Amino acid sequence: MIRPATPSDIPMLLDMGERFHAESNFGAHAPYNAASWESTLNNFLSSEIWRVLVWDDGGVRGFIAGSIMPLYFNHSVTVSHELLWWVMPDHRRGAGQRLLDAFHADADLGFQTVSETTPRCEAVKRKLRMDGWQHIESGFMKELG
Repeated sequence: MIRPATPSDIPMLLDMGERFHAESNFGAHAPYNAASWESTLNNFLSSEIWRVLVWDDGGVRGFIAGSIMPLYFNHSVTVSHELLWWVMPDHRRGAGQRLLDAFHADADLGFQTVSETTPRCEAVKRKLRMDGWQHIESGFMKELG
């Protein structure tokens, strides 16, 4: 079952966030900080802009988080931006796709355009392209000072 995250999910989301961080490129630039991640989660859960969904099959096995807001160049177009998307490795067969579909499925949000960021996973990028997604940007990171 996919559902909105609640404050009671935070302990599991803390663990999954640490595991996500370990698999990402962020670890080369900044160590994981549980207090920061917990603060971020609390901000997400109390915000009108941020959305966090969890995949719960008797326990939280994955999550997706991102923003839903008007496009800065055209406020009549609502855009969702996936920021974090992670599923436990032994539950990945299809769960990630279900989370992504649920993140974009809420008709009340009026999704018209979607911008997606992906990790280094080429299989995810191939799947998104097969599903009609267009690559529009890539991200870079550089340490300053």
